This record gives sequence, C-alpha cells and structure tokens, in this order.
Amino acid sequence: MALIQSTLVDAPALQPGEFSVRRGQRIELRLKHEGKKMIHRLELLPPVDRDDQQPLMVFGVLKPGGSSLRVFRAPSQPGRYPIHCAAKEYTPGPCGVLGVQ
Repeated sequence: MALIQSTLVDAPALQPGEFSVRRGQRIELRLKHEGKKMIHRLELLPPVDRDDQQPLMVFGVLKPGGSSLRVFRAPSQPGRYPIHCAAKEYTPGPCGVLGVQ
C-alpha cells in the first residue's frame, strides 16, 4: 500500500502536489487543511488526453482545520491523473497530480 500525505492551505495547491503509484496499487491518502478561509472540494480526474472528464473519484470537502482519509485503488491505466479542486473562492483547477505507472 502507498501512503500519501499532503496538506492544503488557502490556495489551490497540495504540498507536496505530485505523487507516483503503481497501476492498481492500494492507496491511503491523508489530507490536512492548514488554511483558515477556503473550503476545498477535491476530485480525481482522468488524464487530460481522455475525452471523458467526469471525476473518477470525489475525495470530498475539506474545511479549514479539517483532515480527510481515503483508501482507494489507483487507476489501472498508466497516466497523469489531475487532482482537481472545485472551491467556490477561485477558478476551479488542478492542485496536484497522481502519476500512475
């Protein structure tokens, strides 16, 4: 199993923001929001070269001071999967990348 730990503040960026895992690997993702204002809504999207851009997984809402734990399997296809943040306070966009080998 891969353990991924990352933090967010009041900006659309995970720290660290890029992670590498193997195809189908079990992942434990731990997120902590160290900001004071923004509410983040994180989702995993398919690689940008795919036609369908519907979220593969929604990690949920993360409020200031909050934390989240998700356990899931990495996608079976290799690629760079954007972790997208859809917070109301700024234009939605990528805040990290899950690299699948």
